[in-house]
Amino acid sequence: MKKLNLTLVLLLISALSYAGIITVDNHTGSGANYSTISSAISAATNGDTIYIQPSTSSYGGFTLNKGLVFIGAGHKPEFTGGVGAIITVISLANGSSNSQFIGLTIDQIKCNVWQTSHNILIRNNLFLKYQAIKGAFGDASESNDWIIEGNVFIEKIGCGSCVIIDLQTGATGVTNSNWIIRNNFIQSKGSQNNTVIFGNLNASTVVENNIILHRNTNAIFDSDVVGGEFRNNIFWVTQASFTDVSLDANNVVFSNNLTYHANGSLIALSGDNNVDNSDPEFTLLDSSDPIWNYLNDYQLISTSSGADAGEDGTDVGIYGGGYQFRMEGYPQNFPRFIDFDVLSNTVVPPGGTIEISINATRAGL
Repeated sequence: MKKLNLTLVLLLISALSYAGIITVDNHTGSGANYSTISSAISAATNGDTIYIQPSTSSYGGFTLNKGLVFIGAGHKPEFTGGVGAIITVISLANGSSNSQFIGLTIDQIKCNVWQTSHNILIRNNLFLKYQAIKGAFGDASESNDWIIEGNVFIEKIGCGSCVIIDLQTGATGVTNSNWIIRNNFIQSKGSQNNTVIFGNLNASTVVENNIILHRNTNAIFDSDVVGGEFRNNIFWVTQASFTDVSLDANNVVFSNNLTYHANGSLIALSGDNNVDNSDPEFTLLDSSDPIWNYLNDYQLISTSSGADAGEDGTDVGIYGGGYQFRMEGYPQNFPRFIDFDVLSNTVVPPGGTIEISINATRAGL
């Protein structure tokens, strides 16, 4: 049996086959509908789904002016040897409301200046730079009702005074409302670069069940934060001189969070039912510092002080709230390949037969 590393993303079984599906693959001769995302967007209509194949070559960036669903195989799919679909900057313009981005590796998702984009879902992606998420900004622009869940944010390069997740505000003071940021792993850069994690949060913002690993001495919040509710999160701090998680968290309500300082102690959070300065006791860490690692297990052991300590009675952190966190970024509701084997010769004449074996798991596993 000869094993091939084929760059296939998803097997569209009959149960998932319906009108409005477009495939994109930038490999020569792939057989996909299009080789670029931009050409797929041009051909799509609102509500269509675009499946993006894994590739070692980036698909680049694009501007979106339609409400579309973009799905990749995950940011570390096992059947491709960990290769996913890589995208640089996704710019949201007028008309992009109701779009979804799932299972991709992305530099940044942002609203273009003076544009409006509501009801955005950002799920199970990997972000590897700074300024990963930026809401609408400029006169009368808005970006309401965004859900950001199940993602991994790893700040890799520096940026002076940048914000990893920034709601932004309009120039006329319009706030971007009803953002939910939940069940994400968020890791700041180890060296000081004046980047903060959260910016322009307001009273309608909910941040829950995240692991926030802060590795430098800058504040977690920028001074433009004017509200927000933080619950069921784990804050893990590494720098000895950093002592205050809530610095610049103006009018933010903290409840049922767990804080831990690996090299010191933290000022206790105000609010109800917070657990201060307690090791969350993850199931498995590759080292004493829980930097993102696919080999780690960020579930809590049963005796952890964060076990069942969430506001809803589930664990604090990324596995709480009933969310099925996917370490590899697999889409939640789709079957996925485990391996793809060729059982016969890989070179056949036109009209010939090739025998293959596919091993997959059902949706939800």
